Amino acid sequence: MQFSDDGWSPALAERLLLPRQALHCAEIDLSPAGLSWVFRAPLAPDLVSFLAERMKVGIAP
Repeated sequence: MQFSDDGWSPALAERLLLPRQALHCAEIDLSPAGLSWVFRAPLAPDLVSFLAERMKVGIAP
């Protein structure tokens, strides 16, 4: 909880596996809300690289 106590620092940034949050939503389906819209988004290139290099996971196109 160093961040809570002392705030963000370069030392904490160096400990991160990624320089940003690894959040991703592949699909949002609005049909349950009565709308016929579905939005899809591929993983960002940096997340694809992270998964391949660090996690040994391949992503199909």
